[in-house]
Amino acid sequence: MTSSTQPYPFSNSSSTNTSQTAGLEVWEEEESFNKRQIINAARRRAWLILIVAIAVTGGIWTRTLSQPPRYRSGFQLLVEPIAGNQKFQQLSQQLDGSGNRTRESGLDYPTQIHVLKSSQVMRPIYEQLKQDYPALSYGQLVDQLNVNRVGETKVLQVNYESQNPQLAGAVTKTVAEEYIAYSEQQKKQAEQRVLDLIEKELPSLQKKVDSIQAEIENFRNEHNVVDPTKTANQLSSNITDLEQRQRETQIQIEEKLSLRENLLNQLGLELDEAMTTVALSEAPRYQELLNQLQEIETKIAVESARFTQDSPNIEALQQQKEKIIQLLKEEASAVLGKEQTDGEMPSAISSPNPVRLSLTQDLINATNEIRVLKIRKSALEDAEQEIHQEITQMNELAREYEGITQRLQVAQQNLERFIDRREQLKIQAVQKTIPWQFLESPYQPNQPISSNTQGLILGAIAGLLAGAGAAFLVEKLDNKFHTPDDLKEMTNLANLGIIPFHRELQTLPEASSSKSNSQLQGQQLEQLNHDNGQLSTPNTVFMSSFAFAEAFRSLHTNLSFMNPDQPIKSLVIGSCIPEEGKSTVALNLAQAAASVGKRVLLIDADLRLPQIHQILELPNQYGLSNIISGEVSSEQALQQSSFNNNLYVITSGSTPPDPTRLLSSNSMKQLAQQWEESFDLVLYDIPPLGGLADGRLLTPLTNGLILVVGLGVTNRSIFKDVIDLLNVSQARVLGTVANGIKQGSASDYYSSYTRYYSYYNNYTADSNQASLASTNNNGNNQSS
Repeated sequence: MTSSTQPYPFSNSSSTNTSQTAGLEVWEEEESFNKRQIINAARRRAWLILIVAIAVTGGIWTRTLSQPPRYRSGFQLLVEPIAGNQKFQQLSQQLDGSGNRTRESGLDYPTQIHVLKSSQVMRPIYEQLKQDYPALSYGQLVDQLNVNRVGETKVLQVNYESQNPQLAGAVTKTVAEEYIAYSEQQKKQAEQRVLDLIEKELPSLQKKVDSIQAEIENFRNEHNVVDPTKTANQLSSNITDLEQRQRETQIQIEEKLSLRENLLNQLGLELDEAMTTVALSEAPRYQELLNQLQEIETKIAVESARFTQDSPNIEALQQQKEKIIQLLKEEASAVLGKEQTDGEMPSAISSPNPVRLSLTQDLINATNEIRVLKIRKSALEDAEQEIHQEITQMNELAREYEGITQRLQVAQQNLERFIDRREQLKIQAVQKTIPWQFLESPYQPNQPISSNTQGLILGAIAGLLAGAGAAFLVEKLDNKFHTPDDLKEMTNLANLGIIPFHRELQTLPEASSSKSNSQLQGQQLEQLNHDNGQLSTPNTVFMSSFAFAEAFRSLHTNLSFMNPDQPIKSLVIGSCIPEEGKSTVALNLAQAAASVGKRVLLIDADLRLPQIHQILELPNQYGLSNIISGEVSSEQALQQSSFNNNLYVITSGSTPPDPTRLLSSNSMKQLAQQWEESFDLVLYDIPPLGGLADGRLLTPLTNGLILVVGLGVTNRSIFKDVIDLLNVSQARVLGTVANGIKQGSASDYYSSYTRYYSYYNNYTADSNQASLASTNNNGNNQSS
């Protein structure tokens, strides 16, 4: 045996992945049921479902059969015309103060229904009916009358139920007449209210229109404009025209500037000189003197050909020339002004010609035109600036004017609409009003509204639902495991075996010492040896014992295959609470292992409430507690089972004052190692794990723990607490064994065993009978 402080090799093997040394997981139960859980719950709670269903169904049937028949009469009203009277409704909605519709329909149906059942409407109806039906009360009338809207339509359904069919018909007929009269009255009143409202509002609307018109007139007079918007548009057109004229003027200026530049270049004169030339050319006296000067110069030229420069003639001509020049200067001074003649006279002035004079005149004209065009452009720019300012002002006035006109337009529209509506209402007032209309007229009921057959069917359905609800409630309150699948869904531990429920073991308490129960356990142990030829007595157990025995063979086989290379040598068999069948599992597992030839030692380690010696009818004078304390040796306390020579038992012995101290001693560790070396398999039956530490002290001394879970016994919360304790102590848990599964429950696993062994036993019995018959025949033949 390996030391308890060292990990077991098998626990880390891949073939034993179901064993757990730490980190055991317990999952929370799901709130909802799946299909399988519903079927399982229905099987377990079948009697509860049946009882509740019978009780509820019986009560409903009794009430249904004892109730007198009820009759229903009714009618349908179209309370909103589809098209004929919608204009009036739209008018009413437009005059509700906001002018907006708040509903798809024009009628507030909940309020209308409340009004129809109010005392204002129902009291006159009651007074009429009371004359013919004195027993009818007002409360009964109102309570039995149902007024409902039919879906999203414009139809009201009115029904009345009573045990008296004549009363039901009379009530609906009277109610229908009163409702029609009510609709006519309400329509007339509504029309009159709208007409009064219009008459009341018309003067104020007219006054508002007059006020706005006066405001517009004052606005026009104040700003001297009829329509600022139109004026602004006209000014914008003027701006466009001015801009065009400015562009044309600029083009003309550029053309004249180019012409003047060309003329200046041709004449070689400055502008002032050109102007002087033109001015003098237009002076008669100056031109006359100029002509004389030209004549003298001509004479001088002629005489110079005849005479020398010193001759008297030439000198006389020169003097005459000087006088004429002086006269020209004086004349130029007189024409141009003295300041302009201080310099020498240009040659163009002193000797002008017609071409130069014409070009000079063109130059002066171009200069004058340039000046005029510039003045025109400046005037156009000033005019454009002024128009821009006027446009800005007009735009502001236009916004103000537009606001006033819009208010006037709205006021005029409202006034016109009210006048039109007033005329329409006056016309409608003299016409016949359209009240609510019957879609279905009131009728006299002849058949009750519900038959007993329908009530009986509904009662049966209600009973089944009540039974299912009761079963569901009980199932939710039940916190126990009922099937191996319940256990599998809550934990990650492997399920090593499923032990079927055995009715003969049901009365066996954990501390029972009766002889009959011991015999019953013995029969189960004998059954385990049946296949090995060790059972020579006739089969006297029920067919379920075959599945019971086979379950332990399967459990032993599962344990053997967990790690074939390193077989399990020692096991602790434990449970969460008492009465889960751990001792039965330990004893039958030991017998199953012994039946295949293994030397098995079964140790009753429950030093508080031992059972093994009672089941096997063995003396318990000396046992485990005496061995640990040193009173006896293992060989002295070792007992061999009478059911199988390979099965050895060590009972618990005398009850010690402190079992925990003995089980945690070094002597216990040494003994566990010694027994593991001496036997093929050592099994420990330990006390319940819930609240006691004995089992958690023994588990580290073995290859692991098998946790027996009693189906229908183990509480889920206790199971979770035990798993938490095993996690804390890092116990090696190989898996669980579901004990006590009943045939027909969630798993039909062992029904196959029952069918197999039924066939096997029938076949064996037939063979034995045939063999016995053959023997008898042979004996008869020999005797004969």
